[in-house]
Amino acid sequence: MNADAMGQYGMAGDDHRVMVAQLTTPGTIHGQFYVQIFPEGLSAGNTLYLTLSFGSDLCGCTDPMACNYSEENLEDDGSCYYAAEDESCEATCLYDNFSPEVVAMEEVYATTCELAATDIRAPQFSDNCDDNLDISYTDEVEAGDCEGSWTITRTWTAIDNLGNTVSVSQTVNVIDATGPEFTAPADVTIACTDDAMDLALTGNVVDAADACSDEVEVTYSDAFETSANACFANDIIVRSWSATDACGNTTSKDQVITFIDENAPYFTSVPEGLTLACGNDVPFVDATAADACSAVTVTFIDTEGEMTCTGLNEIVRTFTATDACGNTAFATQVITFADDQAPTVTVEDAEVSCSDYDGAMEYGSVEFSDNCSAAITVNWEETSNNGTGSAGCYEVTRTYTFTDGCGNVSTAVQSISVYDDEAPVFTEAPEDQTSQCAEQPYSSAAADNCSAVEITESRDVISEDECGNYEHLVTLTATDECGNSTDHQFTIVVADTEAPAFLLLGELPADETVECDAVPAPSVLLAADNCDGDVEVVFAESIAEGSCPEAYTITRTWTVSDCTGNSTEHIQTIDVQDTTAPTFEVPSDVTVECDSDINDLTITGDVEDINDACSAEVVVSYSDEVSTGGIEPGVIGSCDVFENGPNENWQFVLVATTPDDPNSNEAQTMSINVSSLPEGGANFRVAKTTANGNWFFGPSEPLSLGMNTKTVAGVSFARAVKFQFTSGDIEFTELELNGEDVNSCGSGEASCLSDNVVTRTWTVTDGCGNTHSATQTITLEDTTPPVVSFEPNVVISNIATSELDDLEGVEVFDACSDWTYSTSDVWLGNSLTGYELHRTMIFTDACGNSTTIEQNITAVYATGCTYMDAENYDPEAIIDDGSCEYTGCTDMTSANYNPIASIDDGSCVTVGCMDPEGYDYDPNANYPGGCDYPDPCPGDINDDGLVNVGDLLEFFQYYGQVCEE
Repeated sequence: MNADAMGQYGMAGDDHRVMVAQLTTPGTIHGQFYVQIFPEGLSAGNTLYLTLSFGSDLCGCTDPMACNYSEENLEDDGSCYYAAEDESCEATCLYDNFSPEVVAMEEVYATTCELAATDIRAPQFSDNCDDNLDISYTDEVEAGDCEGSWTITRTWTAIDNLGNTVSVSQTVNVIDATGPEFTAPADVTIACTDDAMDLALTGNVVDAADACSDEVEVTYSDAFETSANACFANDIIVRSWSATDACGNTTSKDQVITFIDENAPYFTSVPEGLTLACGNDVPFVDATAADACSAVTVTFIDTEGEMTCTGLNEIVRTFTATDACGNTAFATQVITFADDQAPTVTVEDAEVSCSDYDGAMEYGSVEFSDNCSAAITVNWEETSNNGTGSAGCYEVTRTYTFTDGCGNVSTAVQSISVYDDEAPVFTEAPEDQTSQCAEQPYSSAAADNCSAVEITESRDVISEDECGNYEHLVTLTATDECGNSTDHQFTIVVADTEAPAFLLLGELPADETVECDAVPAPSVLLAADNCDGDVEVVFAESIAEGSCPEAYTITRTWTVSDCTGNSTEHIQTIDVQDTTAPTFEVPSDVTVECDSDINDLTITGDVEDINDACSAEVVVSYSDEVSTGGIEPGVIGSCDVFENGPNENWQFVLVATTPDDPNSNEAQTMSINVSSLPEGGANFRVAKTTANGNWFFGPSEPLSLGMNTKTVAGVSFARAVKFQFTSGDIEFTELELNGEDVNSCGSGEASCLSDNVVTRTWTVTDGCGNTHSATQTITLEDTTPPVVSFEPNVVISNIATSELDDLEGVEVFDACSDWTYSTSDVWLGNSLTGYELHRTMIFTDACGNSTTIEQNITAVYATGCTYMDAENYDPEAIIDDGSCEYTGCTDMTSANYNPIASIDDGSCVTVGCMDPEGYDYDPNANYPGGCDYPDPCPGDINDDGLVNVGDLLEFFQYYGQVCEE
């Protein structure tokens, strides 16, 4: 359709065309469109009505196997559809014109008002195409007879995905058949005098509620009962509570109300109290009582009350009123007695020794009596003629008072004569004493048979000093008031023999061993002395050096002395040790160029944050272990090249050869490059068979890190050779037998640089030798190509060959590894005198870094003397330049003159007379040529004593020569 939806008019575009419809379908459809056209616009009012036909009714599915096949179709339009496997065409929904169907439904059902909102019983629907129907419902509610009853007419609707619908009606009858819920008041016990109708006292229903009704009516009814052991009738009410909802449903519950009588009876009359004289009869009057709930019985009992002054006890009469429930009330009547007559008395005078006189005792005859039975109290007051009543010889006047229990009093006077004739006696006499600081208080007492005693002291000094030590003789004298006296003597010695003592808040400082950074400060000790008020504690400390600066022994001494010279000493020994290693931060692992100076710590890093608890100075050192990185070592114990050994001592075996090997008699060599050994090391040995087939075992040899090589010499017979090892924890990077690599274990490829990994072990040591170590890995890399110094244009003069040195005019340097090179020459020209070429050279180090150079080389063949017999023969010369020089005689007059010689070598031979006696003597002659002497035989030219042909030959030798003058 056009832009939006039906109902919109299609407007023609610039091409004067309007899209009426665009339909997409897997097949061909046919039909008609009815179109209304407004040629002059909507406002023109003119309209054309057209019918547009499309498609053909002869197009469709032509496949007889298809569900929509029709024999009338002449042309297949691709609209065929087929049933799924094991299904019929009827089950294949291409066009769904059928509404869903109801499979099952409860047309009418009942539910309770409590469950009405959740008891939804949906019908079951099915559809020929849609398995996921849209199911919904609507409700119409009709009120019932009461609040909790109504009827729901529920309409269910099912819609499939094409909008085909079906609706059904369901009736739900909602009823209220459940009574209200409530909590009955708890059973209660009240007093028999309480109002049982007072619900505030007995309890009320406060939570009555119904699931469906808003209002609930609560009522109750009472029934009286008498319990089995009741002490009064109708002591129980059974209260029945009922709750009724709007639909008449009722719930009932009982409450039991129990009456109890806990109130005591009360007295209606009690007799008043009475007072009687000694000897009168006691009368009796009864009491009466009543109770609010039950009958009352009154009883009484008499008990003795407080004692009266007459010596008779009051009578306490207690009345008890008891009701039927056992509650009681009490009332009392008190009957007492009185006395108003004084006692009758008689006394007589007496005489007594002061040692026998006691002011608390009666002397002489004293008699008294009273009309009642109470005891009579006898008191007296006395005076003496000395005023104190305590002297040894005096007169005492004693006035007696006699009082009965009720306070009636009679008096009488008595005279007593007292005398004294005895000296005092010490009842407490101090003994000799010896004290530390001051004399101890002593006590003394003396008694006299009659009077008070006065004790006086006198002293004689025996010795004393400035520290308060002394010895005294003390005399005590006891004297009574009548002048009778007695002496007592004893000595007092004050001597300080005790040393001061330390005052302890805890324990005295004990010997201990501490770390050097935990030396305790000296304790401040206080001391006290038994005699001296202030004593000073003197502290001293000494230090003895130990095995290192931070290990030493401290001896602390505290000493305190008193005035007398008594002293106390405490010694503490502290052994100071340093067992804690320094700490530091190890440099980070680094990768540096291989030509770096790894001992330059500014490049590789230095330790930092060195800290030691005690040492001010620590020593930092390091050691380097060099290895080649990149190789994962093999392990003997897990490598299949090695076999199990013969016993636990030789656990692993490498077989070098067996008698079946045709070369077993030859020398056998094992090489193993050990990279790691177990703790304690490991050994190996040779095991081989001898000519008779017996085994021979070589001595145990220790393995070392690095390459270990062992050769077993060759023999003339076939034999077995094995190498046995003690441990399977040996790690290795190379393993060869007779020069052949047999290492099938481990992995990785060695670095292009040998010894490219430096494991640097840093060690920090403090003054006491405590060390802490950590490792740093320094990896060397080579990223720098070889450095090549060269002459770009090289002229080689006097070259002796057509073959050039590869490094002509070239110097190569690589800081880290060996290097190789390749050369490529392009010849530019060649002649008899030399040649010219363009040379390209590539220099590559072990890590693949390369440098390329280019040179132009001109070579000029060497010129010079090419004759080997010449003095200046140049074996390098290729072209002779006529410069050859020869040695020899250059003197043309010499017998051995050499015409090609240009260098005189002093070999010229001059023949002549060498005898100065001869007429022809020649001083330059160096070869005798004969002399001319006066000759008796002139013809004997050769001086052989004969003139013959020889002489003639001599003549011809010189014949024709011009003789110089």
